[in-house]
Amino acid sequence: MAATSSVVASPPAVKAAYWPSSSENFPPSAIKTSLFTHIYYAFLNPSNITYKFEITNSTAILLSNFTTTLHHKTPMVKTLFSIGGGGSDSALFALIASNPQSRKVFINSALEVARKFGFDGLDLDWEFPKTPKEMHDLGHLFHEWRLAIDNEAKATNQPPLLFTAAVYFSVDFFVDTIYRKYPIDSIIQNLDWVSPMCFDYHGSWDNTTTGAHAALYDPTSNVSTSYGLKSWLRAGVPESKLVMGLPLYGKSWILKEPNSNGIGSPAVAIGPGEDGVLIFSKVEEFNKKNGATVIYDLESVSTYSFVGSTWIGYDDPISTTIKIGFAQALGLRGYFFWAVGFDHEWKISTQGDGDGGIEEGIVGGGSTEGDEVTEEGIGDGDGGSGYGNNGNIGGKDGNDRSGGKDGNGGKDGNEEMEEFVEERDQKIKVHEDKESTMRRRHLEAELELEKEFDAELSSLMEKYSFISQKLLPPRTGREICILN
Repeated sequence: MAATSSVVASPPAVKAAYWPSSSENFPPSAIKTSLFTHIYYAFLNPSNITYKFEITNSTAILLSNFTTTLHHKTPMVKTLFSIGGGGSDSALFALIASNPQSRKVFINSALEVARKFGFDGLDLDWEFPKTPKEMHDLGHLFHEWRLAIDNEAKATNQPPLLFTAAVYFSVDFFVDTIYRKYPIDSIIQNLDWVSPMCFDYHGSWDNTTTGAHAALYDPTSNVSTSYGLKSWLRAGVPESKLVMGLPLYGKSWILKEPNSNGIGSPAVAIGPGEDGVLIFSKVEEFNKKNGATVIYDLESVSTYSFVGSTWIGYDDPISTTIKIGFAQALGLRGYFFWAVGFDHEWKISTQGDGDGGIEEGIVGGGSTEGDEVTEEGIGDGDGGSGYGNNGNIGGKDGNDRSGGKDGNGGKDGNEEMEEFVEERDQKIKVHEDKESTMRRRHLEAELELEKEFDAELSSLMEKYSFISQKLLPPRTGREICILN
């Protein structure tokens, strides 16, 4: 009997963004849906008395307009409503999650709202469970929520609602006084994906030094996007269930000495913006109006600007593109922005678009059809960063835009990446046991391991990317680039 095989389709890539419901000057109709696959309504919160969602007439109008508008745009995007947010009451979610009856009331109310207003899914943004018990309760909440979603779908003969969660940048709170870790098994079994919030590493709570608040790398600590994402992978969360968070805003400080103006320079206060926060469009406006010096920092993969004593750290199109390439190299499901409407003329939002953005493709981007293939096996395509709407990041579907050798038996970009990921996983396995007991004592060893992984990943990304050749200067002396 002839052998048969089946092909399991990769889950569709996620290019998401949150839409703050307070965005009076940026309605859902203004969203350029060709750049996204999912848009979150932010936020709804339950009653602290009934644990249900008590929707006012004005909120009901907002919800209906949100889903109706986005479902009728071309292309259409999926809509989810997010529960919680940074300004929500963490203690309320802890109370709800602690009891089976309150969990049931809360979950049923959430499903009712989702169906009533035509949402495609729900998202929990609990910032943050504060104890190991609360993490344990969160696992129960996820499990019961998934059961309710599946039962509701069967009962109504509708597709199951999407179920996601915004989470801390790392799988565990290793820098807090109370150590705790997310309920990994429950996340893997019950969520469609989790979205690590890879930003806010620095801010107004520390006005003594400047900081890259969404640094991809930090040579002095594990508070970085590269460490955070890999901690989720090491914990066993599949790449297909990880969606990386990207900020469309910056953080500002007032420098102690204007001549000391790098990342980590002494500061005396927070800078312009509410609590020192400036959305990207305002950063662009500030830089232009004040003739600020703009610096790209290669070490952290971030950008900052300064003029006089004012300093702003943020992500720009270059740093965002490299971060998206990093996510692709890890095989992640996708990315999300906080928040849509903060961009300036879609400069950053386009960086993950398979049909625009950076002219030369990075991993997963750049068509080879009809193009010359360089010695490194990359075609000069007209794609962006290669997050197409079809298939997982870097997936091998019919619209795959990966470069590679020209069909003469050589390895293409995806095969090289698969080998790299396999080798990475093997190395991770060797070190897993060392992490399981005394994490704090292993920070130095972890940092060395991160450097090893990052060096290999950087080498692979350089091999398959024109970013370093076309956008960035040679690495000589101080690892910065003056962009203006």
